[in-house]
Amino acid sequence: MGGLALMQAMPSLVEQDLPGFGAAIHAIQQTVGDHFAPAQGGRFASHHVASALAWLARNGAEGIGQSSWGPTGFALIDSEIQARSLARAAYNEFGTEGLEFMVCSGRNRGAEIRTEAYRAQAHS
Repeated sequence: MGGLALMQAMPSLVEQDLPGFGAAIHAIQQTVGDHFAPAQGGRFASHHVASALAWLARNGAEGIGQSSWGPTGFALIDSEIQARSLARAAYNEFGTEGLEFMVCSGRNRGAEIRTEAYRAQAHS
């Protein structure tokens, strides 16, 4: 599972190929979800979240998945404008089921390392 999907995910990420990256993430999520399905009652921990994610996928979202044990789901969207529009539409569709939809973005930059000088205090 991991090797094949990662071999697709990493080049797609570098190439900024959202459909390719999303397909790899989706494949990983399907495999992991199927593994835990007996413990969580299906591929996703929540049937409501599963329905919303399927709707998002039909409406242009990529990389559908669930964080850890859920019930938080996620989807990758090409732009912030499209994400906000899709989040509003999804809320109108699923808000009565108690679901919330948030638009989040990645840091899109490397790690930062900071050092701090430490000076030992002389003890009398």
